Amino acid sequence: MQTKIITVKLNKYCYDIVIGSGLIAQAVSKIKHYLHQKSSHQKIRLAIVTDKNVAAFHLNTLQTKLAENEIYTVPIIVEAGEQSKSFPILQNVIDKILVARLERSDSVIALGVVLLVILQDLRQVLYVEVCI
Repeated sequence: MQTKIITVKLNKYCYDIVIGSGLIAQAVSKIKHYLHQKSSHQKIRLAIVTDKNVAAFHLNTLQTKLAENEIYTVPIIVEAGEQSKSFPILQNVIDKILVARLERSDSVIALGVVLLVILQDLRQVLYVEVCI
């Protein structure tokens, strides 16, 4: 399986974008490994923050694969685009995490790179651990 990695360097952030086939399966393997290492709960819970465009193509597949590995998911879908990088959207994401009753031992991931800014902000204000 061939992948291409593009490193994006911004003022405050640096991250890799991985392009290729079979990436959801790879992501599930890495997520599963990480969550099983950190969780003492029998039920592992994970919030998935994504935008409408990415969700339409990949969210269902990711949730199905995670469910097969006994990982309970809470999807949080925001509008696509720059307008989603705002405090009201961050508040909405936090509200949904609270309604889902996620705890410190639970995790939050971004599906799609657009949401990294939201998750960087979450890392600073939330009681759940954010893994990117």
